[in-house]
Parts: sequence; structure tokens; C-alpha cells
Amino acid sequence: MRFVESGWGIIILLAVDFSYSRSESVIDCLSSSDRDRCAEESLCSSLLVGEICDGQLDCPNGSDEDATLCMDPRWNTIPCHYDNQRRCSGKRPGQCVNPDDFCDNIYQCSDRSDENFCLHFTKQFNQALPLSDSASESDPDEALADDQGDNNSDAKTFWIIVFLLCAIPLTWLFKGYFLSKFAVWFGTRITTSPELSLSMVSLRDAPDADILHMLEFIHTIRSHVIGDDPWEQIEDRMLKIFQRVHDTSTWDQNAKIIFDMGHLLFESDMNWIDEFHVAMHKLERLIHQNDELKVDLCLKHDLGNRYTYDLLWSTEPPGIRKLQCLCPDWFHRMWRSKWFKTVLIFLTITKEAVSYYLDLIKDWVIFIVLYNHARPEHFLEFEAQLLFLLALFLVVPELIQGGYFAHNYKIILGLKAYSFKTIPEVILKILLIPLSPFIPAILLLERGKIAYHNLRIQTILIERMEKYQDALPPKEIDGFKSNFELYQKALEDRDEFFAIIVDAKNLEASTETIFQYILQFMVLLVVRLALGTIVTDGIEKIFFSQVGNLLYVSLVFSFLSLISSRSGIEAWKKQGFFQSKSKILFGMSTFLALLGKVWSIVFYFAPTLGLFYMAVPWFKGRIPFAEDFNISNTTVSSIWVATDPTLGEFTLISLSTYYIFYLIFVPWQCVLLYMVKQFLVPAFRKSSGRSKKLLHIVSCLNFPSIFEDWDEKCSENVQEYDDRWKNVWFEHQLMIFFHGAINVLNCVPTVFCSVQILCRHQYLLQSWFQPTQEEHSAMIVAWILVFSPIYMLVLAYLQRKIILVYYKSGHPWSRIFVKLPSNQAPMESMEGENIHPTASTEQGLTGINVQS
Repeated sequence: MRFVESGWGIIILLAVDFSYSRSESVIDCLSSSDRDRCAEESLCSSLLVGEICDGQLDCPNGSDEDATLCMDPRWNTIPCHYDNQRRCSGKRPGQCVNPDDFCDNIYQCSDRSDENFCLHFTKQFNQALPLSDSASESDPDEALADDQGDNNSDAKTFWIIVFLLCAIPLTWLFKGYFLSKFAVWFGTRITTSPELSLSMVSLRDAPDADILHMLEFIHTIRSHVIGDDPWEQIEDRMLKIFQRVHDTSTWDQNAKIIFDMGHLLFESDMNWIDEFHVAMHKLERLIHQNDELKVDLCLKHDLGNRYTYDLLWSTEPPGIRKLQCLCPDWFHRMWRSKWFKTVLIFLTITKEAVSYYLDLIKDWVIFIVLYNHARPEHFLEFEAQLLFLLALFLVVPELIQGGYFAHNYKIILGLKAYSFKTIPEVILKILLIPLSPFIPAILLLERGKIAYHNLRIQTILIERMEKYQDALPPKEIDGFKSNFELYQKALEDRDEFFAIIVDAKNLEASTETIFQYILQFMVLLVVRLALGTIVTDGIEKIFFSQVGNLLYVSLVFSFLSLISSRSGIEAWKKQGFFQSKSKILFGMSTFLALLGKVWSIVFYFAPTLGLFYMAVPWFKGRIPFAEDFNISNTTVSSIWVATDPTLGEFTLISLSTYYIFYLIFVPWQCVLLYMVKQFLVPAFRKSSGRSKKLLHIVSCLNFPSIFEDWDEKCSENVQEYDDRWKNVWFEHQLMIFFHGAINVLNCVPTVFCSVQILCRHQYLLQSWFQPTQEEHSAMIVAWILVFSPIYMLVLAYLQRKIILVYYKSGHPWSRIFVKLPSNQAPMESMEGENIHPTASTEQGLTGINVQS
């Protein structure tokens, strides 16, 4: 290496390799105590060692701060001249600055290394806030204000709980002694008798002979189950009796009655119930000459999901059924006993109401805690906008549920037997909308009454059947009909109330729960992963107290609730005929759908919230330099390109605008969903229930739901099921594609910001300024996030595959198609993109028409 000496200094012209002996001798000489030996080097011999490459010009010609000389990282081994200084650790390591100048949002080092590892800042950008700092280490006045905020949160939470505890019984009194009686007194126009809608033909109109045949069959099969007679000896007699019952005009009712009575008579013994189910299945096979397809179609048409599930659960047990069979007899007797069923019914009803109010209290407590700690001063602050969205998604979903409850006011208030004038009807509906948070308490009370009434009727029916085991006297037939019709009416009322609860859960999961979960999840991400942007002192402090644990519990509980609610709604639609495999596959599909939706919304807001290092390049680029450094005869100001102070360079628009766009897009998404369903889904287009359509659109807002499954309407023609299946599969793929497209659009802000980060990183690499460690991390994350739309498409593809597996093997009635010949099974053609049947398939399926 060649040196050029000039007066007091030296300039190194070629600094490609610092291993040359001449360069090493310069540094060795400067670090030596014998400075006279170095006189021949003419290196400002009057300067101290710490004054060389310390960022300050001490030689007249500036040779002590020559850029090429100071590039050698070994200058870090030489301490600064002043004890209160530290050397920069970046591309120009020899520069010395005061320790207080590190992480002060001003570049004192020409290579910007004094602002490295300074990620976490308050919103004023003027004070470092390490993650280990706590509220107790802050200003005493501020700590006192935080304590007062905690006390206010505790007080408000206490009064919320007291209000709900007082409001629930007051709601019962208001409903029982005002709403119902006032409505009947003031607004009744026509009084009608409630009709039974579960049965196709009223049991009162059934011939007495049919009732006697049914009771004869029940007693005969009971004798077989309890007695020791082998099946071979009584097969012909049982078949004749069953044939008479099977051919009656009220077989649709009788089949359900037989199962209900069988469960009532054998309720305390699991083995008897299994034998009863096996005998019923054998008789169905004999009736249909062992044609399993005809048997399944007959069971679906006559028994429906609820009773078929019981029958097939015993005759074709899955693995979990085998485990239950290993339980001791006393456990089965206890599980099937009347008292245990009674306790379980009331516990289930109470749990549903309690879980609703616990979730409501949890969301309001989180809102109050965030409000007391954040203390927003104006709406443009992040905390104010966040609190506004939290309140919006607490109030609006309740109003939507209130509208749904108002639509079903007759069922909720027990006024189905009445017809009202227009003005009283409107008044009742208006009163129910603000009472939406307390409707679950009314449903709890009404369902408890129905359960108690149902248990009383069951007791009467069992006593009558035990009393008249040999023959039912003619004078008792009318009484038996009346009691059993009351029993069916109680079941109908129970299903109606449960349908309202399921629809309310569907609305809650589709609106309040998922949006509250996303907002709370973003609060957590903002506090933990929002680096260099809008992290606020107020929100962060709740994570240094026990209140922060509530948010973690809420996130876990809400996500599990979203998945379980969807699976529970589907299980209710199948009336319990939803086996373990069905739940697992449907739960996996629900998990993937929710995962894509949640993360797509997070990606939508991530750039403006500064999540995942996305605001670090912007923050680093807007920090000013303390002075205009001269770098290789070039000033910093001539080569440094600062970022836009408003963050628009990386996000285009502000966080407030993103909020507004999203809130506007949600209703437009509902309109678009309605148009797509109306034009492309036949079942949706043909439906006349306007409220059912609106409810379905809301449930489709964040989840790819179908309007009507192919097995919901009974039919005895496989071709009809095949046509419905194709329509349902097309609708499900359409909804997966629709939500996948929405998720991809939500990722556009993240993709744009990631591209800008990569461009900024490329500029730093090509300039004198090398990227800091944070900027390098932001570049790595940007490469990951730039492919976020692909992640959404992969999730949609996996969801489609899992749904296809569910329909082929997890759907409770997929057994109908499985038992068809392989060349006629419609689901075999669904692996490809062409979901339309071939001509041979249509011809093969059309000829199957089963008449029970």
C-alpha cells in the first residue's frame, strides 16, 4: 500500500486491503507508547491516540479523520480520548460520540450506528422506551394517574356486573308481568290455537288401529330386548308387526314415536338401548330386502337426523363408541337416568346464558381498561380510533341481534297463539331491540319452563305404558294421543328456542366475536411488534399489570369460541348427526377460514400500525443528522434521501383513511355477497324467507357459509340428492374463492409496503450508508410478507381440499353416495375442476327411486 505524506497528516489513497504491513504499522504506531519512533510517519505527532478518527477534525488538513483510514474496524480497540465518549460501531467505527447521544433520534455517527437497536419508542419519537421498563419506574404523578385509572376500571367493572345481576331478574319480571300481558291486553286482534308443525299429520287424526299397532310393536320389541328370546325365534312375528306399523298412514309420526318411547322405556340401561337400535335396524333391512341404500334413504326420510344418529351410532360404532362401551354399567345407568338428564338439561341451559354474559362483561371490561389507560385527547389519535372501533363492534352487533329477536318476538314472549295489530306489534319490536343483551335471560327462563313441562309429560307417558303393557283400553287411546302430542309440541317449542339461540350465536360469531378478536389481537401486536411507530404509553402499560392477562385469556377464549360455535351450529343443523370425524374435518376447515380472515385483516392494517418491522425503514429514514458530515469529500446532505414524514411513502394513505375504507367496504361486501348468491346459487334465489337470507349474508361476512346443505330437505330420489350436492359443492367453492379474493385484496397494503421496504434497502446498499441491524431485519420480514397473497391462496386451496374430504367421508349422509356403484358415485367426479356429471352418471342415478 502506498502512502502520501503531507505536512501534519497522511492520506491513504488505496485502502482495499487493510492487511498490508504499512497500514498495520500505522495503527500499531498510534497505539504504541513510544511516539518518537513514529515521527517518520508524520501523523500529527502532537495528537493523542484517542483523537485520531474520533469524528472531530484536529489536523489542519483533516488527515486525522480521513475516511479511508478510519474504515479499519480496529479503531474500536482504541478508547476515545474523553472518558465520557463511546465509539460508533458501524461502517465508520472510529467516530466518538457521547453515550447520551445514542438512541436519541438524531444521528451523531455518520454511519447512523448510534441509532441502532433503538426500536421501541413512544409516539412522540423523543424518548426511548425499552420493553423492560414498567409503569412503576415512570414519573410519580403519572404512576398515580395510572393507579387512579386502574381504580376507575375496577369500579366500572364492578358496576357492570352489579347492573347485569340486577337486570336479569328485572328482565324476567318485565317480560312476565308487563310485555306479555300488556301485549295481549292492548294489541290482540285474533286469538288462535297453536298448531303442531313437527308432524305431517296430527296424531289426533290418526286411526286408532294405527296407534294400537304402534303400541303393540313397542311392547313386543321391549319384550325381546328385556327378555331372553333369541332373534331367530321371533324374527317372523316381529317382522309382521313391524310391517303393519310401517304401512300405516302415520308412519312418519310412528317411527319417531317408537324411538322416543324406546328411549323412555330403556333410559337406564345402555345395553337395552343398543339392543333396541340393533333390532330396529334389522327390521328395516328385512323390509327393504337388505338393500343398504334403500334403508338409509328410508331412515333419512322417516326418522330424520336425530333418530338415525341414535340408530347408526349403536349399529356401526366408531372408535369413541367402543371406548364408551368399556365403561361400567353403573356409569351408563347414571348417564341415561332421568335425574341426570334433568340436571344436565338445566346445566346446559344455564351455561349458555352464563357464557354469553361472561363474554359480554369481558369485552366491556377490556374496553374500559383501554380507555382509562390510553386517555385519548382527540379522535385523530390511534387510541381514540381503536376505542371507537371496539365500541362500534360492541354496540352494532347487539343492535343486529336485537333486530333478529324483534323479528321472533312471538316465540320469545310466548305469544304464538296471538295476532297483533300493527301499532302494538311495532311497539313490541322496538322494545325488544334495546333489550337485546337481556334476551338470553328470557330464553333461559322460557327454555327452563319447556324442559320442566317436557319432563312431566315424559313421566305421564311412561306411567301409562307401564300400566297398560298388555293392551291399551279404547277409552285410553285419546288420552295417549293427547299426551304424546303435547310431548311433540314441547319438543317443537324446545327446537324453536334453540334455533333462536343458534342463530343469535351465528350472528354474534360473524359480527361481534370475530371483530373484537381481531381488534384485541392487533392491540397485542401493536404493543409487542409495532416497532418505531404508534406504540403508546397508555395501551402498553396494561401489559405490565395483571389486567393484561385478561387480554391474553380473551384472545384464546374468543378463537376457540369461534371454531366451536361454527361446529356447534353445523351439529345443530344436523340435529346431532355429526360424528367425531365430521367435527374434526369441519373444525379444520373452520380453523383455516378464520386463520386466513384474521391475518388478512391484520395485513391490511399492518403497514400503518408498524407491525412486523414494517415502519422501521420509514422511522430510520426520517431521523435527522446532527451535522452535515463530510464523507470522502462528499457531504451527507448530498447523498442522503430522507423518507416522507407522513409515512405516505410506505402506506399511501393514513391509518384513519384505512379505517374509513374498511368500515365502508363491510356493508358493500354484504351487498356484493347478496348479488353473487342471488344470481349464482339456486337455493338462495328460490328461497322466499327474506330474514333468512339477510341472516345468511351476515353469517357469510367472515366465513364461507352455504345457504342450504344438500341433505336438509328429505327426498327418496338419489338423483335429487345428487343435483343438490353439485349445487352445494359449487356454492362452497364459490364462497371459498370469494373470501380468498377478499383476503388477497386485504394484503395489498402489506405487499406495497414490503416492496417499498425492499427498494429502500436496495438504495442503502448502493449508497455509502449501510443498512442498520433493524433495517436488515425489516428487509427479511418484507421478503416474507411480500408473498402474503400467496399464503391466502394456499389457505383457500387447503380449505377446499378439506371440505371435499368432509363431503366425501365426514358428512353424516355421505354414506348414501358411498354405497352407490363407483361409476355412479357423484363425489368421485369432484376431484377435478369439472363438477358436472357425465351422461352415464345421470342415467345411472335417475333410475334409483326408493319408496319407503
